[in-house]
Amino acid sequence: MSFGVEGKNGGSLGTRRAIEVLVVEDRPRPRAALRQLLAEHMPIDRLADADDLERTLQISTEFKPSVALVNYQLRKDSAISIAKAVQRESPATDILFISMPESWIALVTAIQSGVKGFVLESDPLDWIIDAVKALRSGYGYFSPPIALMFAKAYSTTTQSPRITN
Repeated sequence: MSFGVEGKNGGSLGTRRAIEVLVVEDRPRPRAALRQLLAEHMPIDRLADADDLERTLQISTEFKPSVALVNYQLRKDSAISIAKAVQRESPATDILFISMPESWIALVTAIQSGVKGFVLESDPLDWIIDAVKALRSGYGYFSPPIALMFAKAYSTTTQSPRITN
């Protein structure tokens, strides 16, 4: 199914071309659930998973995934550090965070680190599939609750949100 809208990568939303996906999740059950969801609803060429920064770097270097789904609230490693490392090792990999950021500042930091999408664990599962398709087609994807959180925070500030290091 295609919506007839082409992305920067020449694909269109809803294309059925196979992709390579990396799932970064340190909890076994959610990791298995994400793998199953992707395998059942998308044409996956290769699917790998990692539970920490070291394994993520190894896979990113060797595997060069099209999309990496990263749990924002990893227990051991920072999701921001993982996103930056993946972008360094595999610049063509699009990053999708899954979970809930603490604040809109966390969302801005994620975007600045190269993340192209963000969905909540509580969002409908279809939105994860939609997000992966959007990223693979060259678009960003922020689920409606995330977009609303950012819009509310942005509309209450007197300046453009800026994060300084």
